[in-house]
Amino acid sequence: MSSLTISLEVARSTLLNTQVQMGTVSQNIANADNPAYARQKALLATNPALKTAAGYLGTGARVDQIIQQRDQYVERSLMRSIASQSDYEARATALATVGAQLLDDGDEGISSALGTFWDAWEALSQNPSGLSERTAVTQATTNLASVIRDASSRLADTAADLELEVRSEVGTVNGLLERIASLNEAIRLSEGGGQSANDLRDLRYQALTNLAESLPISYQEETNGTLTITIEDASTEITLVSGHEYGELGYDTTEHQLTYTDYQSSTYGDFELSAGRLNGLMAEYRATGTANDLAYVLANPDAPDLTYADRLNAFASMLITEVNDAFGTDVFSGTDATDIELDSGFALDPDLDADLALSVAALQENKFDELGGSTFSGYLSSIQQQLGLDEQNAAAQGSFYESLRLQLENQQQSVSGVSLDEELVDLLRLQQVYQAAAKIVQYTSAMMETIMEMV
Repeated sequence: MSSLTISLEVARSTLLNTQVQMGTVSQNIANADNPAYARQKALLATNPALKTAAGYLGTGARVDQIIQQRDQYVERSLMRSIASQSDYEARATALATVGAQLLDDGDEGISSALGTFWDAWEALSQNPSGLSERTAVTQATTNLASVIRDASSRLADTAADLELEVRSEVGTVNGLLERIASLNEAIRLSEGGGQSANDLRDLRYQALTNLAESLPISYQEETNGTLTITIEDASTEITLVSGHEYGELGYDTTEHQLTYTDYQSSTYGDFELSAGRLNGLMAEYRATGTANDLAYVLANPDAPDLTYADRLNAFASMLITEVNDAFGTDVFSGTDATDIELDSGFALDPDLDADLALSVAALQENKFDELGGSTFSGYLSSIQQQLGLDEQNAAAQGSFYESLRLQLENQQQSVSGVSLDEELVDLLRLQQVYQAAAKIVQYTSAMMETIMEMV
């Protein structure tokens, strides 16, 4: 009789186990299209055997835990590729905007205005007393100065927009840090009783993926289920999240740099990122709107830290100086691209010496050490060439890391993703197990009734 009772108990636990397993399969199927979801699996553990006079008798199995199927190595590699892709995509987008602001294809832009400027002075050298020639010089000079100032203003606006994006991204990062810390605490509390908080872990993984788009993070899972998230600044490791505690990213609008205060109130200023959207935005902000001292720019025309604004200022400064020196009096006023304009006292005398006009026109053939040994036109071309190369490189790197990300996502999904075919096969198998256990209950109950009737 006891063996029948044991058989009945084994069948009952099998029914309960199968219900849990079928519920797990249903959960997997419901999340088949959720990329942040990791496939779950109910693991069974054998119950302790019962010692009888005839030997040890098995007592079935129980659901031990429901686990997520994840490959931590692939997921960490995926986070790094996400950060790198976001970095270069941010750069490519910013560079495309800068390119639009500095559009200079020969038909329009500074090069076109500069060409008209030289042509006007050449025409004046051939007919110094001509009213139309003198008017054309004044108009061409005014227009060239205006085009340069407009380009400088647009660059400054682009830099300001990039800075606004940085500050917005900082806010997004802080929200994600708070969310991950909150999910850490919820997971710790939920799993403290031995249960797996898989749904909370999926939410945390999604937040972690979003964070990786902004920052090059590293993370370590602790024994209580929480994540410790860090980034590295040179040789210094900075903790972003530790359990339920988290720090706060900031942006210093005076120094134009990122700052960070961790949960222990340690402050880091101007720390360097290696990847992520924030790194890309900061890199292009610095390449666009952070100008060096003009004297440094002119003395170091090939310095790698020159910004697009620096190069435009160098061009305008040399144009002002050389044209004024060649003409013998001020044609332009101002010091660089931000304030260049036709000098208010500029006037062309009908008795102008043709050689003065010719000396100005001849400047177009001169090469200047302050412009890296280039002519004025050549220097403008080098700015466009550098801008094009930078944008091309950023786009190429972005495409490379996008391909790497897709490859790693496929690997990750091969482990964590849900296959409907596999789940349906499991569902059919579990259905058969459930039916078999139900029959055991039915037959065992009938046998027990027969025995009771015989007594």
